Amino acid sequence: MKEKVLFVGNGINNTISRYEWKSLLKNIAHEMNMDGQINFENKPFPLIYEEIYLNSIKKKRNKNNIRKRLKNFIISEIENWSPCPIHEKIIEKNSKNIITTNYDYTLEKVLNRNIVTPKNSGKVDENKYSIFRKNIINNTTFWHIHGEQKDWRTINLGYEQYCGYLQRIEGSGLES
Repeated sequence: MKEKVLFVGNGINNTISRYEWKSLLKNIAHEMNMDGQINFENKPFPLIYEEIYLNSIKKKRNKNNIRKRLKNFIISEIENWSPCPIHEKIIEKNSKNIITTNYDYTLEKVLNRNIVTPKNSGKVDENKYSIFRKNIINNTTFWHIHGEQKDWRTINLGYEQYCGYLQRIEGSGLES
């Protein structure tokens, strides 16, 4: 019998208003002094992030520092998130592998409330993309496919980064 794999997106975090993507993006815009300058309606979240990022580059002119600042801000916003009942229900499904697009460790915290930064158990120590990186807690493997809060370089946001990620997967031979 094959093991179950559970795919978890950001919808679980949107059940708590302070964890919503829209709230996070508004906080990012505020951090970058863009209150009232960004239209958050009828636009996909990666495009909102791109707009904040590109407007920040126009103002500051150093894209590497802007990218690092934005992603570290996201980390500071999510690092103290704690599990809610829906996270606990997901873990109760007893899937041995959980693939998530979330950067935070709320799912892992259901199994270990004291966890701060899980250790990468993958065979490759990736520092940008998250193809092989995984965290194992109590026999459950967590795959943060869009990056993790422990390293700002791994956080995958914006269409440019998603395209680079897909190219990396294609180059790895995993799509076969």
